[in-house]
Amino acid sequence: MLSCASPYLKNYEPILTFLETQKLDKHKIYVLQKDKTSNTEPLRLFNGNDGLDHYSSKNLTHDTFHSKHWKKMYNTYANDTIIKYWRKEDFKEYNFTLESSKILYSKVYYENYLNNPESDYEIIKLSEPLYYWNKKYRLFSYDIGYLYSGSNTKVIIMKKEKNKYVFYGYLGDYIYN
Repeated sequence: MLSCASPYLKNYEPILTFLETQKLDKHKIYVLQKDKTSNTEPLRLFNGNDGLDHYSSKNLTHDTFHSKHWKKMYNTYANDTIIKYWRKEDFKEYNFTLESSKILYSKVYYENYLNNPESDYEIIKLSEPLYYWNKKYRLFSYDIGYLYSGSNTKVIIMKKEKNKYVFYGYLGDYIYN
C-alpha cells in the first residue's frame, strides 16, 4: 500500500525556536545541507550508542533518558530510511543556501565556495525533529561549522511548555573528531 503522506512536517517550531537561541545572523549566508541528517544520528547521540541497547554511563546521558520512552522512540524512527529534504520555505527568516551532501563533499563545492574567499560559509546540518516521551519533547541533531573543521554535532532537546517549545538541553557527540 502506498502512502500519500507528505514527507514534510507542517511545523518546525522546535528547530526555529532553537535557532533563535543560537543568535544566527539572519542576513548572513549559511549553507544548509539540503538532505536531512538521518534519524539514526539523533538516536545515536541521545542513546550514547548505536542501536537499541543503552550503554552510556549516567553522566553521559541526559536526565530525560528513560528506557521505556527511549525504546518507543527508537522503534518509531530507527528504520525510517527515506531521505527527506529541507526547503527554503522551512526557514523563511534565514538566508540559507541549500546544497546536497553530495555537493558539499565534492569538487563542485570546493570550486564554488571554498575557492572563493568571499564565500567562507558555515554549514548547518539538521535532522528531522523526533517525538519523545509522549510528545513532551522533540529531539533533533544540529551541527554547525566549516566544511573541514570537524564535527560539532549535538542532539538538541526541546520541551513543550505552555504550548511552546523551549530549549531544554543538549548532548554532544561521544565520538570526538
